[in-house]
Amino acid sequence: SSPSATFNEIAVYANDQVDPDLVKSSIEAVKLAEEENNLYLSKTNTPLSIYLLDEESFDEEFVDSEWARGLYYSSNQRIFIKVIEDKERLFYFHTIADYVQNMVAHEYTHYRLSEEMTKDGLEEESVPIWLNEGYCEFVANNVSKKYSPMYEESTEELFLPYDTLVSNEEWQANAGDYIQALATIKELMVIGKKATIQTILEG
Repeated sequence: SSPSATFNEIAVYANDQVDPDLVKSSIEAVKLAEEENNLYLSKTNTPLSIYLLDEESFDEEFVDSEWARGLYYSSNQRIFIKVIEDKERLFYFHTIADYVQNMVAHEYTHYRLSEEMTKDGLEEESVPIWLNEGYCEFVANNVSKKYSPMYEESTEELFLPYDTLVSNEEWQANAGDYIQALATIKELMVIGKKATIQTILEG
């Protein structure tokens, strides 16, 4: 089917149950996330498709990813976003549009990071998942200009050992410690400035 909207080589699709205004929010999130990623990663023009799905459709499509609200597949350059309608379940976001923008920016950054690793000849499994997820949270939070209250309350004493946050399985077993990953990336960015992500990937 035809995309609901496009930006450069990126197409956004939405099923009938999704508010069309969220397509506009997604395009805006992509533009902002692209600007942010261009500060740290090489530019890319590989085509990307983003699909906004209502909760029921998302859960039917991805029965083995019940915990997920967004997914990126590097094999076919596709992003799927679960559009939550219940405002009580939007984490710390005040509107559905804010939530969708954050999710799109996060998953778009997975795409950019994957492209960077491919360019550098790196296997995705060679990069610890806390680094991958932490950088995506870093960009998404910068785009939405919203940080979880939990982030402000986080302390190193509560951090898990980093060697338990390397693989996908370990990440899920530890309920995905996004706060720790974000805090670590932010700290590294302060130390290393723009070269941080490239330096880590190359090292």
